[in-house]
Amino acid sequence: MPLYLKLDTHTWGTEDFTDESSLALTGTIYSDSALTTAFDLTGYILSFRMVSQGRIVYDDNGDDTSILVAANGTFEHKPDNGKIVFEANGEVNVRLEKSGTQISALGINGSSDLHVILV
Repeated sequence: MPLYLKLDTHTWGTEDFTDESSLALTGTIYSDSALTTAFDLTGYILSFRMVSQGRIVYDDNGDDTSILVAANGTFEHKPDNGKIVFEANGEVNVRLEKSGTQISALGINGSSDLHVILV
């Protein structure tokens, strides 16, 4: 079963970091490609990844990503200092894991594009 991802923002600055929810990268995970039915994240651990030119350029291994409202499929990613130190255009995917399950949420039609720009 594929899951789909939509980011709320598509731009981040190199070397930027935050511990404030209001400044975090946020998004929603859906169970349908029309991005209308939120996927319930209850019980999952989330990992935030960025892929650029066919390779993983960033993987938080579940350290900086948390669920906001599980039933609404919403999450936030608050990168730590020194973690995003590269410039890239790529696509984010979020890996969901719980006992016996690992599945990825992927973007569709640019919904998970992220541009990390040099600042």
